[in-house]
Amino acid sequence: MKTTGVRFRKISADEIYSLANCLLIGSLVLGVIATGAVVVSGNIKERQLKQELSKTNERAAIAEQRAAEANLKAEEEGLARVKLEERVAWRRLTIDQQSEIGSRLGRFSGQLAAVWYNAGDHEGGVIASDIAAVLHLANWNVFAPASMLQLAQAGRRGPTIIPTGVVIASTQDKTSRDATEALVNELLNFGFDAIKWPKIESNPTPTVFVTVEVRPEGAQGRAKLESHHK
Repeated sequence: MKTTGVRFRKISADEIYSLANCLLIGSLVLGVIATGAVVVSGNIKERQLKQELSKTNERAAIAEQRAAEANLKAEEEGLARVKLEERVAWRRLTIDQQSEIGSRLGRFSGQLAAVWYNAGDHEGGVIASDIAAVLHLANWNVFAPASMLQLAQAGRRGPTIIPTGVVIASTQDKTSRDATEALVNELLNFGFDAIKWPKIESNPTPTVFVTVEVRPEGAQGRAKLESHHK
């Protein structure tokens, strides 16, 4: 029986060298390709990170702007509320203000005074009590604040004028007139509407008459003074 044998060719050294070079070049090519893929992948990831960072910064900027707008709106609303409260706040003289005014009016010690306010006007009654407290501190002879009822006259032509602020009148004697003017000036200096009534009251006893009328429109006291300085 005839057998077929497999012949092995002897590989030369040059062929081995060439094969090795081919393998080396192939591995280098694969390395370059792999490196390029890594670089490309890294660039893509870097761009994605930059895009995400840009979006995050944009969202943060929008959130910051909205927060600033909300704070501004809150400040405007707070300022509007303060102005509204100032326009309707009751007239009051603080303890320190009462003491300060009382010390300056002390030179009229013993002056007789009567303090009035409109019946049903609770705000007027409060500031009337404050004024009476001032006069007590000045050692004036002041009656306790009393309410009075004023009725509008019917049948008169023209609009009805409602007096506001604090109206202070006096009798003919100089001391009462000076005391009246001093009290008016003190109230004006603290931001309250007050006037000296031009008509002299006919009363045999030297007296200062303080009448607290309806609260004027707008701010009174410190708020009024601050608005004038702006």
